[in-house]
Amino acid sequence: MGKRAQVLIIFIWILIILAILAVGIAYRASVMLKFARYQKDRQIALALAKAGISRATAELRRDNNNYDCLTESWADSEEIFKKIMLNDNKDEFAAVSYMAEVEGKQEIKFGVVDEEKKININRASQQLLVALLEDCNINSAQELARNILIWRGKIINDAAYESLGYPPKKKDFTNTEELMLVKDITPQDYQKLKGMITVYTGGPLNINTVSGRVLKILGYGLAKEQGLSESFAARVVDEIIALRTARGCFTDKNQINITTTGAEELNIFNRIMENLVVKSNNFSIEASGRAGKIEYRVFAIYSRSGKRILYWHEN
Repeated sequence: MGKRAQVLIIFIWILIILAILAVGIAYRASVMLKFARYQKDRQIALALAKAGISRATAELRRDNNNYDCLTESWADSEEIFKKIMLNDNKDEFAAVSYMAEVEGKQEIKFGVVDEEKKININRASQQLLVALLEDCNINSAQELARNILIWRGKIINDAAYESLGYPPKKKDFTNTEELMLVKDITPQDYQKLKGMITVYTGGPLNINTVSGRVLKILGYGLAKEQGLSESFAARVVDEIIALRTARGCFTDKNQINITTTGAEELNIFNRIMENLVVKSNNFSIEASGRAGKIEYRVFAIYSRSGKRILYWHEN
């Protein structure tokens, strides 16, 4: 009887051990299946995000007229960019979108962003940088503008950076995030500036896509360069924006004119005109790919004239 009991106990322990092993194997298999499913969805989401970038560049290439404005399909089209699908699975799709300020509120738009609507910090004069910093309520604008020029090598003063432990670059900015390496510019300052700055353009602004705020900053910078009151620039910019609102879009710079005849305002107007274009070459594209619960984002800068990607970042 005792031997039978011992055998039974041993048998029960064997069953318990086998059960524990089975549970462990099942759990491990479940984890591996979840990981494999995650990796599969991640790769699908990445592929979808890349497809979104390709869809956006194709739309830009298709737009071959001599001007660019915000009423065109590349700038805002839910039909084209809100849900890009490569198969019949409704849980797998890509979207191309950006946040835009509309009447003081942030609003999602489906399309790409014209980089020519922004101020190029590699081309901006000291006065334009001061106007930009002041508009963003960043303290010590004069000193910070000078620090930016030292970083770019336009002003030689290595001693200004000695306290940071590294020298100024003495070259153009590679990307806008590099601005945070400039002496005394904080991440908080950069957050205020980043929506209005770029490093990917030749300098002139697209009059059809630039905001009234950025155009006014340009006017203020040009007024500072000539020792004129910013009020002259404000009146000129208000007229240009009013004309743009009435027309909807300029197809040629010759369509831009002002009614004021004051010498100061005409001077600023002519200088602004030198810094305007109606056709853009560089665009930023942010595409997201979604597969199940996984989302993958790709950000790219595309040169339409060069037909190539200038910058690529995956997240």
